[in-house]
Amino acid sequence: MARMQANARPESARDVLASLSQWLRRADWFLGLRRALVILCLADVAGAEAQLSAYAKTGTAADHVATSPVLVWLLVFAALSAALLLQWEHVRGGVIAARRALAHLPATIRKAPYALRASLSRRPAWRDVIQARRSQWQAAITSATWLHWISLTLTGASLLSALIASALASAPIQVLAAQWFWIAAMGLLVLAALAWPSARPFPLERLRWRLAIATVRSRNQPRWHAFWTAWGDWALLAVLLVTGLALRLPNLASVPYIVHGDEASCALEALRWLHGDVQTLLSTGWYGLPVAGFGIPALVMHFAGNDLFGLRLSSVIVGLLSLVLLYLLAREFAGRRVAFVATALMTFAHLHIQFSRSGIHYIHGLFAVELTLWLLVRALRDRSAVAAVLTAVAMSLSAQVYFSARLVFAIVPLFIVGLLLFNRRLLSGRGPTIAWFVAGMVAALGPLAAYFQANSNALNSRTNEVLILNLTPWMRDHLIEQFGTADIPTVLLRQIAAIPLLPTGLSDQSTQYGLHYSILDIGVATLVTVGFFYALLRLRQPVYLLLSVWISGTVVLGGILTIDMPDWQRLLVMLPALCLLAALLLEDFLHRVERGIVWAADQLPLSVPQLPNPAPVLATTLLALVLVGMSASWNTQRYFTDYPHQTNGDPWWTTYTDIGRYLGTLPSGTHFVLLSDGNLIADYATLRYLGPGVTGTHVETTEDLAAALANSTSPTVAIVPLNHVRDVEMALVSGTVLPPGSFTPHVTANQTTTFYIFTPVSQPSRMSPSGAADTP
Repeated sequence: MARMQANARPESARDVLASLSQWLRRADWFLGLRRALVILCLADVAGAEAQLSAYAKTGTAADHVATSPVLVWLLVFAALSAALLLQWEHVRGGVIAARRALAHLPATIRKAPYALRASLSRRPAWRDVIQARRSQWQAAITSATWLHWISLTLTGASLLSALIASALASAPIQVLAAQWFWIAAMGLLVLAALAWPSARPFPLERLRWRLAIATVRSRNQPRWHAFWTAWGDWALLAVLLVTGLALRLPNLASVPYIVHGDEASCALEALRWLHGDVQTLLSTGWYGLPVAGFGIPALVMHFAGNDLFGLRLSSVIVGLLSLVLLYLLAREFAGRRVAFVATALMTFAHLHIQFSRSGIHYIHGLFAVELTLWLLVRALRDRSAVAAVLTAVAMSLSAQVYFSARLVFAIVPLFIVGLLLFNRRLLSGRGPTIAWFVAGMVAALGPLAAYFQANSNALNSRTNEVLILNLTPWMRDHLIEQFGTADIPTVLLRQIAAIPLLPTGLSDQSTQYGLHYSILDIGVATLVTVGFFYALLRLRQPVYLLLSVWISGTVVLGGILTIDMPDWQRLLVMLPALCLLAALLLEDFLHRVERGIVWAADQLPLSVPQLPNPAPVLATTLLALVLVGMSASWNTQRYFTDYPHQTNGDPWWTTYTDIGRYLGTLPSGTHFVLLSDGNLIADYATLRYLGPGVTGTHVETTEDLAAALANSTSPTVAIVPLNHVRDVEMALVSGTVLPPGSFTPHVTANQTTTFYIFTPVSQPSRMSPSGAADTP
């Protein structure tokens, strides 16, 4: 009786909770409820993104956010809830493990002194440690082959050459020999890495090995399956590259119509290469950027022509290569469908199309970051010495292209530290790989760092202009104008509060692009917003750790800490991470849909014909293609229709370009006089590049214009913007200020007029026909 009463006593609260938890896990209705909640949360996120996208059309920036806080909180809560529901088992397992660790924590703390004492008592004496290390070194030396010795000798020569290059680069005078020692250092180290014995020394060796294995396995398979197994990746890449080329190459010299001053400055630096004015790689050009970065467009212009088409063609090539790199990076972590979807999303992204068609080397920064991270992943996965050295070389390239690529110097160490914290075993046995990487840093970055140390203004000039923490008088005035305050914590908090709006709620604040639409379409933005929290819950997996660090580092260093947020040219480098993150989350959804299709097919009666095996995969692949197609339609509409409509007819955007294209039609040796109140200057880079054989001066009054025309000794034309047309007309009516001449509007190829042309009657008629159209 006592035993029965004991068994009948009420269970404890912990037992009840455990039983309830076990019942919830086994209940099919709970799984259905989770799925319904995920769909509801995704619908909420998509709805919030759709409402936020309306704000981007007004040109909203982080300093003038008019969005309802309730909408933003709903977006964040729904995205976090969806990520938690998708990762329910993973989160639950982590909570249980953490609870067990906390339960054993007091005992662990009590035992810590005894465990430490026992560990110290078992630790060998320092002499024994030294002897053990000496034995290991002796064994390594004894087992070394002649390839090891050749590699070590080349490494020593490389490091010596790098030290000499660093010493010469920091000299107060320019030493031409420094670049040759620098190049020799990198070349010798690459040879040393190639000579070092390794199972797969070259980064592409794995791809060739996979292809060979697939070819052997496909001999007994159907022909189409054999082709897909052996050449599927190449076929998908070919489709993506052809599509990307079709979006980027046609009408390249006229779309985009605007030739920004930064684009023209990059072109002028490339022309320095073509004219032989670059003497050494260890020197800087426009905006303190190393001249080596401008050698990329110069190389293409050497073969394609030193005009606007040749300049922009270099960006097209680099943009296509960045698509290849994204596909290769995605294939390191996932299958072909993920790689194809991620690359397709970036292929159609209007941001990528714009900077792949523009001669500004922003796309070079994206390419350098992708190259560095792909080589880093290959180096750590294959323990490849060559990939480790090439990673350092790619980081050196990142320091020589656009400033946003320098974010890689934060992404790489944070990724390695994250691996140490979350998945240390992935770094096990990779000490030699890290050593090769460090040697590569010394050889590839040492001389460049020495040069920048001796020329710190070139390194910090751009940072001093855009970094909020650098509170110069100009920065203080700029912050007060934007935010109404120069208090750094207040400004940073407002910048942080605008982060959830980045995918759809804010538009570009730069003058290089400035499109009044969101950076992502609603579907991709929904995946990215949920996917970011999804990635934070799976930091133990390298791909999600890398994407989290990549996106967070770019948002913080290229967004929160800089003025005029969001400036898309600074955030461009995280576009591959956003596309890959969206593709990975979509793949999770598609796998769940496939399992649902299989389950539904199993419930059908036996008399009903069963689905073929590939049917679920084909159905979900079709869904993925529908998402890509919707994204492609939205992006192409934004770039090829809305963007020209926004900018091409606006004089604020096109005046410099209109004048520059007109100057390019004038005979060499012509002089122009620009009448302006200071908003337009005669030596602007766009005018100097588009009108290379023309010289110009700037005046502010009609009296100064008359004097400039009288003193000119060469064929001269006066260019009058719209805000000064009335002044010139009154001066011509009076007849006492300006000499007689023709004063006509100039009609551009866009059938707009942004300036007038005044030509004295004494000038040759070949200056410009009245009202002639400017053909770009």
